Amino acid sequence: MPYAIAAVVLVIAGAAFILLQSSAPSETIVIEEPTQNRNQADVRPADAEVIPELRENQDTVTELNESLVTPESEVFVVADGVHTAESSYFTPNRVRHDIVVTLTVAGGIVTAAEVEYDGGGPSTPSNAGFDTAYRAVVVGQPIEDINLSRVGGASLTSESFNEAVQTILQQA
Repeated sequence: MPYAIAAVVLVIAGAAFILLQSSAPSETIVIEEPTQNRNQADVRPADAEVIPELRENQDTVTELNESLVTPESEVFVVADGVHTAESSYFTPNRVRHDIVVTLTVAGGIVTAAEVEYDGGGPSTPSNAGFDTAYRAVVVGQPIEDINLSRVGGASLTSESFNEAVQTILQQA
């Protein structure tokens, strides 16, 4: 019985090897044509001019490759000035906290930042930690690069701040 299993494994391995060999990519030739810029080269499969099917396959591969390319991340243009957005978060005790984030932007760079908690109410200990740290991380940065993570020990406040920044970017 072990010999039969070994024989089946060998047959499967041989079949996989043959399939891989038959689907191996064709040889690629780099043809340089005289140009002003010597860095430009025309890269195409061997015999692309001779075998029409190869040229069609090359076009299909090019289309597939282009469809797999992800677009660049969205580019946001935020006007210079003061921008405000609201956000909220829940503590583990299910207490809701509202924040209002105000960012002053000049040339896409944050020049000032303010956060107001719960309509101007008293600050919690986690808010105090966030307050002492967030400006150093935010001011002087491009607004689209801001993504805080547990600033001043306040992960929930950081996430809520990020949501407010995203709202400002979406309003731009």
